[in-house]
Amino acid sequence: ADDANQTGRGELDDAVNTHFVALVNIDGGLYELDGRKEAPIHHGSTGQTSFLKDACVVVDTFMQRDPGELRFTIVALAANKQSR
Repeated sequence: ADDANQTGRGELDDAVNTHFVALVNIDGGLYELDGRKEAPIHHGSTGQTSFLKDACVVVDTFMQRDPGELRFTIVALAANKQSR
């Protein structure tokens, strides 16, 4: 990879106006993908039926870090049941 084309990660404590994190189920593990961190963060086990509940627990911990902050968005990407 050409280092000249890489974007810096910044520091975890840097003030940022926008920040995106993905929570994913990989082989039964709930992982946080955050470009500012060196590696995925494992938040425990999850499953197909419990993923949304498990992810909400993690999101709640994010919200508790700054309970007065109202500028956030949550998006869920899911299969369309009708197309199956």
